[in-house]
Amino acid sequence: MAIPSLTARLLLDEDVNPALATLLRQDGFDVRHVDELGRSGLADEDQLAFSVGEGCVLVTHNRDDFLALARDWWTSGWHHTGIVYARQQPLGTLRQRLLAFLNQFSADELRDIVLPLEAVGQE
Repeated sequence: MAIPSLTARLLLDEDVNPALATLLRQDGFDVRHVDELGRSGLADEDQLAFSVGEGCVLVTHNRDDFLALARDWWTSGWHHTGIVYARQQPLGTLRQRLLAFLNQFSADELRDIVLPLEAVGQE
């Protein structure tokens, strides 16, 4: 269960299954999908800027583009609220990994971090 002042809010990119947002909300987390917000088809930079404005960590399968974008932002002195990327996996696997992620990191710890989801909760 989420603790609002500590738990990261998530924005799922359009390449992530929208059903994941529904499942994570059922688990008590603040998660939105770009489709729900009418933001499909927008440029990656627009999605990242929106996630920052909303105070959300962006979750994507688009690793390469967002790594390059994060590098450009860092070089420009701009900050983001975090980017998590994951390879395509079954919905249940993504849900479990994101739950582990949400329970491991606070929103503040994720500022300017780019993190592979597969590295979270591994033993």
